[in-house]
Amino acid sequence: MRTVLNWRELSPVSKQKQAISAILAAVCEHPAVRAVFLKGSLATSNGDQYSDVDFYCLVDENKQAGFLQDRLPILANYKPVVYWSEQNFVGPQIVAVFADGLHFDLYTVTETNFPRQGQFKVLYDPENILARFSSQGIFPFQPDKLKNGSMSSASASWNSKPRGSGAIFAGPRAWPAI
Repeated sequence: MRTVLNWRELSPVSKQKQAISAILAAVCEHPAVRAVFLKGSLATSNGDQYSDVDFYCLVDENKQAGFLQDRLPILANYKPVVYWSEQNFVGPQIVAVFADGLHFDLYTVTETNFPRQGQFKVLYDPENILARFSSQGIFPFQPDKLKNGSMSSASASWNSKPRGSGAIFAGPRAWPAI
């Protein structure tokens, strides 16, 4: 049996909530960032205390290089990063693990390489850019209330379910689950 939790009911020390809030505040100040959204289990209300964060920044193509250089300092607005690697799954990505064990994927996309599948939850979109993608068959989970283009903290909901032990990463750099 699952217990459904909404964002308000999460512990005030929920690491996902704290990380999203701290990093969202930092990226919204960056001149390259045009919109921010979540994908994955947290966007579809299937996340729990063990979920990683799939955090996407849609940036201006002409300012992307500057944003890519600033990603690690942006992530440090939450907590120290103890492990990170760069990938290029959908676009430039940093896979980060924080000192508290939180796995955080920071994706950088543009309108050109926007991920054309799956659902997303809008966190910040002052120009309403992401509405264009929902008209292309990509259906976002919209937050209940938008305030100045950003997500109200009461709008996300998560499910809590127990998980067995596992690894944070697969392959030769596997870390045991915390």
